[in-house]
Amino acid sequence: MHMNESIFPSPTAFLPDRWLGSPKGPSGLRPLSSYMVAFSRGARNCLGLNLAWMELYVGLATIFRRHDLELFETSREDVDFIVDLAKPMPKWGSKGVRVVVK
Repeated sequence: MHMNESIFPSPTAFLPDRWLGSPKGPSGLRPLSSYMVAFSRGARNCLGLNLAWMELYVGLATIFRRHDLELFETSREDVDFIVDLAKPMPKWGSKGVRVVVK
């Protein structure tokens, strides 16, 4: 997809300006960023995908191991799924889970 000239003109050239000003794809309907599939799937997926997941796991584990976290103005209503619009979401206006790091 990244080498398709109808989506990315001059795909092998370094053109950072192509991302300025809310660019659209070839149909003019979808944003150009929706054609950016860096991690992809299948046999040609990104080799660094597993490394990225490992870094996320290690980073979160480090936060939970080294710091005491305490909920701040968060109730069960802030995290219960109320709406399902392609992904489950809490009630409208919820600030999500907020914590104080000690």
